Amino acid sequence: MGSRFEGLTREGALRTLLLVAVILIAASTFLAWGSPALYLPWSIRPLGGYILPRWGRYALISFLVRIGAICGWIGYLLLELSDRRVIAYLIIAFSGAITLTSIILFTLTGLKLSIGAYLALVGGCLELISCFLGNVEIEIVWGEEVEEALEES
Repeated sequence: MGSRFEGLTREGALRTLLLVAVILIAASTFLAWGSPALYLPWSIRPLGGYILPRWGRYALISFLVRIGAICGWIGYLLLELSDRRVIAYLIIAFSGAITLTSIILFTLTGLKLSIGAYLALVGGCLELISCFLGNVEIEIVWGEEVEEALEES
């Protein structure tokens, strides 16, 4: 009986990781960022929540996280549908950096973080990790010299 991860390649795993990241960032734009139930400007809020002011730093944070989500999707689609890996990974890295910048700016407001902010944090980190892993090749060389060195020690 085979493993369920038998057909999963490194490239497929990285793209799945990236897909999870962009979904988390997109979902964070619809959820509360501050506690109790404080939503970013231009968010859809359920009953009982409050929308933060539509000017100043909250508008900037909202704008940054939305740009990060859009750039993440553009980078993911470029990676899936074209051969422009370098441009795709640059856009994804920009998306992760701008998302993490929005988290830092929101943290500086002094409000308690809520689920939306945490999702954006995880999504931004996963984007940067997938960019790093997508561009770094690790080769393990195991030859006679290595075996001899291990036997000597």
